[in-house]
Amino acid sequence: EDVSNKSSYYGVFGGYLLLTLLIFIVFAFYVRTYKKDILASPKRLFFILLWFIAFSYLVYAVEKNSELSSYLIPFCIVPIIIKHFYSDRLAFFTHIVNILIVSLLTTLGYEFIELQILAGIVAVLSVTDARNWNGFFTTVFAIGATYALGLLGLSFIKTGTIQDIDWGIFTWIFLNMLLTMLAFPLIPLLERVFGFTSSISLVELSDMGRPLLKNLSLKAPGTMQHSLQVANLCEAAAETIQADTLLVKVAALYHDIGKMDKPIYFIENQNSDINPHDDLSAIESAQIIIGHVTGGISRAKKYGLPNEIIDFIRTHHGETKVAYFLKRYKKENPEEEVDEEYFTYPGPIPFSKETAIVMMADYIEAASMSLQNPNEHQIDELV
Repeated sequence: EDVSNKSSYYGVFGGYLLLTLLIFIVFAFYVRTYKKDILASPKRLFFILLWFIAFSYLVYAVEKNSELSSYLIPFCIVPIIIKHFYSDRLAFFTHIVNILIVSLLTTLGYEFIELQILAGIVAVLSVTDARNWNGFFTTVFAIGATYALGLLGLSFIKTGTIQDIDWGIFTWIFLNMLLTMLAFPLIPLLERVFGFTSSISLVELSDMGRPLLKNLSLKAPGTMQHSLQVANLCEAAAETIQADTLLVKVAALYHDIGKMDKPIYFIENQNSDINPHDDLSAIESAQIIIGHVTGGISRAKKYGLPNEIIDFIRTHHGETKVAYFLKRYKKENPEEEVDEEYFTYPGPIPFSKETAIVMMADYIEAASMSLQNPNEHQIDELV
């Protein structure tokens, strides 16, 4: 009999293990297909796996205490937080996997799984920008209402009458709503720990009183004005194609910070007829112009700008050439073979909608400055 019990125990354990492994394999396949950057970063992979570990332990602890209910646990914190750092799809997929894992530990049955999935859908669809307190409270209320109405419907199915409904469970739902509000303070905390960039930090970076932007306006006022114009163009374009408007706007403000090193060598900062490039060779001039990209990256790292912003500095000229000085070199050296590497930006090329928007807006704004007394038709033709 002992051997039989032992065999039965190992069989049940094996079943749970098999199901858990299957869930993780499916999740790993999804991440490998759609979110390879997570697999490439141990820190970001740990960020995702941490939720499975934490909520599995919470469910285990609550199930051991007969006075508590698993409906107390704020599972919707997971999709709310992940959506702020990643996509709706990953947020929902992670929530589903989390619920499938913890469902193996709870005794609440299919009702628990159904309600948690419904609440997760509402969380992903209704969650708003972390800066919007009213929107955040609306999301929490919507999650709570989903739980309450779902439980009410399931209770009617089981009992058939309102008198036999267990109203005590709604107390756990209320506490669940209060705990879900912890997602708001957790977002900036997790951002610092895992190196993410949220809308909160982007708004902070857009403050014109920040040291880097303040220095840019003092050392290169023409570049600052150019950056503001580019930011406005980027914001309008991003809204039109449903890209990340806040990210492109902030990135545009910082994309030319490398020009602070030698501001007078850039036309927007020249206030007289004296052009310092007149005393330089075409190659020297081209290297100074190209250097504002590498200089901008160095300065951005020094000031602790997030990698998402640095990517825009790195890509806003792609692998294009400094055409003016390349033509000048060819004109001055007609018999000489030109090594175009001296006149080519290091790249890489833009790799997202947002980085492409900044690159195009930068070129359009700069080119439009060459028009004499432009009107709307001329600008449209130029674009």
